[in-house]
Amino acid sequence: MSAIENAASKVKEAPNLAPSVIRLEILVELIRVSDNPQTFHQALLLMANLARLAPDSVLHHVMPVFTFMGSNVFHRDDTYSFKVVQQTVDSIVPVMVASLRRAHSQTLDLYIGSRDFLKVFTDAANHIPRHRRTNFFAHLVDVLGSEDFLAPVCMLLVEKVANKVTKQDPGEVQASFSLPTSVLLHTPSSMQIRTLTTLLHESKRLASRIRHPEIVDPTFLEVSSEDASNTPLSTLLRRRSQALILFVSNALKSPATGSTTSKGELSNLVAALISLAALQVDMKPDQAIDDICLAARTCLNKALNILAASDFISGILLMMESGDELVQSGALDLLSERISHITEKTRQTVVPTIVKIINFICGLITSQSNEGLIRAAYKAVRSIGLSMCPGEESSLTDAVPLMLTSIRGRKSASVALSALSPLPTKIGPRIIPHFRDIITETVAIIQEDPFAATEDGYSILRGLLVSIPTFWGAREATQIITLYMDHCASTSNSPSPVMLGLVKSLAKRAPSSVLLLALFDLWASFTASLRMERFVAYFDVLARTLRSAARTAILEHIRPLFKVFLEAFDLAQVSGSDSESRAILAFQELVVKLNEAAFRPLFRRLYDWAFVNDNGIDLSINLSGLMNPYMSFLLAPFVELLGSYATEKFDNQVLWDGVIETLTKSLSYDEGAFWRDDRLRQIASPLIQQIPVCIKSPTEDKSALQGCLVALVECVTDDMLLKSINLEVLMHTRSEDVRLRLLALTCSTKLWQVHGGKLLGFAAETSTFIAECTEDENDMVVRESFKLKDAVENVAGNINGLS
Repeated sequence: MSAIENAASKVKEAPNLAPSVIRLEILVELIRVSDNPQTFHQALLLMANLARLAPDSVLHHVMPVFTFMGSNVFHRDDTYSFKVVQQTVDSIVPVMVASLRRAHSQTLDLYIGSRDFLKVFTDAANHIPRHRRTNFFAHLVDVLGSEDFLAPVCMLLVEKVANKVTKQDPGEVQASFSLPTSVLLHTPSSMQIRTLTTLLHESKRLASRIRHPEIVDPTFLEVSSEDASNTPLSTLLRRRSQALILFVSNALKSPATGSTTSKGELSNLVAALISLAALQVDMKPDQAIDDICLAARTCLNKALNILAASDFISGILLMMESGDELVQSGALDLLSERISHITEKTRQTVVPTIVKIINFICGLITSQSNEGLIRAAYKAVRSIGLSMCPGEESSLTDAVPLMLTSIRGRKSASVALSALSPLPTKIGPRIIPHFRDIITETVAIIQEDPFAATEDGYSILRGLLVSIPTFWGAREATQIITLYMDHCASTSNSPSPVMLGLVKSLAKRAPSSVLLLALFDLWASFTASLRMERFVAYFDVLARTLRSAARTAILEHIRPLFKVFLEAFDLAQVSGSDSESRAILAFQELVVKLNEAAFRPLFRRLYDWAFVNDNGIDLSINLSGLMNPYMSFLLAPFVELLGSYATEKFDNQVLWDGVIETLTKSLSYDEGAFWRDDRLRQIASPLIQQIPVCIKSPTEDKSALQGCLVALVECVTDDMLLKSINLEVLMHTRSEDVRLRLLALTCSTKLWQVHGGKLLGFAAETSTFIAECTEDENDMVVRESFKLKDAVENVAGNINGLS
């Protein structure tokens, strides 16, 4: 054999020999039966040398040669044996590769055609000494050609451990994949990414085979009949598909993997992962691929972590241009989730790419009928809008008409609203051409289903108020006010927080004159069919408008405003106390915005309406010191009203409450300018005469009267008037009615507790009434008299000897 090898090595030009000329089967048989290492080493070297001279002859015997080499040589752990193996591989493998390439022009066909040949090496992997395995397979891939054969070699090595890695924890998985990972890392990073993408394509083919077993498409990791006899075919396919994804995930842990790769290669990898992650999982148990999809999502997150932000955005654009709807939808979802995490500096550098993506999205929305893809597109537009950078305004503005079309069609209205919601504040005046259409469609959506519109519809309207408030006219304001009133009518006057926030923004942002004109028109249109809920909502908006309006705007519309209030006070008497209180609160906002010159004629007209026309309206307005000069108009009517109640000629409880509250506030806020002793004398006796009126009233009315009497005594400076008030109250303790005696004692106790220092000079005369009451036949009167005695003695000391 040495002589033949020596002779063959001297032949420089390879002759055209027929396969039968050199009988290589003798060498094959010698390799098979020989037990002497030197013999089969020499036989292998000779065969390797003859491969140059008679490649066709070698090709006929290549499988048995490597099979016997795997069983007899691979396990030997010596340098010479390993060198023989390498020389054999270097000489014979290229012959086999050339033959395979001639037979198979398509990549997958080449993989499938080379499977049995490659399995000779991968099946013998465990026979190769552990420290030589990586070098052997790295060398084998180099000889085979890494571009075509790295992927199938890695897939076969992964297949060997597929049954166990799907059940292992991450640490054990890394150890199981150590050999294919080491082989992969011996190649350039761009080659690694292309190889991993190829593995993902095979994983998808296997998953498709599980989902559609009736469609038998070719796959590289085909399950043999022997394997399928022990384990269900779907289980084996599932394990192999999942194992390939786990291997990709494990290989992507290395930062070097993505260091010098092109954007297109990385985007292809991400697209393949998206295709796997988005596969339908709601299948029959034997067709379920949940574990595969879950592994793909986990791997996708790791893949995205090795991408620079700019590469990620470029990859999204490439995936959008792929034409695969599944990939496009997944890419848009990724963009929606991750664009907010990009730093502002980087975000500004990718503006041109983002603009292209927006334009592509607009094209998709226009041409697509796939509901899922359209939803993903609108979600991406929303995310872009929330993080918008200068330069993207025009593209986002171009998308607004498409959103309006979707909102009108109602099919994708919710996601279109969501996409539109950040744009008013982001693109500002650019949205003006669509301003009225946006308000009309958004209000229509909220009216149809206020809860389905969620926050987005309200956010759009608030954004328009913030960005372009001066463009709001009466028509737009009327739509919002009507929407609010309808909402209050349907929710029993309990507006939702988002609706209330919208009305607050309207009152603060929209031009006051526009709002007032809209409110006047609305008042004229619905007073005929007014409902209490609408009444309350109307004056809630009016109050907020007046609070935010400039004084000049209010003075400009003072006449129609006052007309509305007078009509409202008439209606409030039949609508209920809640309506009345809301109207008065709104009137309050009007009053505090007026100066003396503007308010005086208004007050005169209100006085004429209230007393000349005998209208019973609650006048308990928060007067403070500002309003006290106007009490000169009311003092005489109040005295007359109180006298009517004392003589039981009048019994309107609401009016009585209003009079007492108004007097209490006026007395409390007075600084001595109005309530002088002469005016206090006019009102003191009528007020004390209300004690008998209150004995049948609720506790609140009794407390209100006590508060008014306390405020009265606070203003009194004349001792004679103080004495008169004290005696007049105490005289009611001699009434035949127990209830009146009790209330009189309670009022007197309250006065002494608060103003004991001012009443100190009247302790003796008070003690006489106390002594009488302590002997009363009613125990409750006796107990109340002792309370009064304690109040007096706290100021005057022991009064037992005074009576």
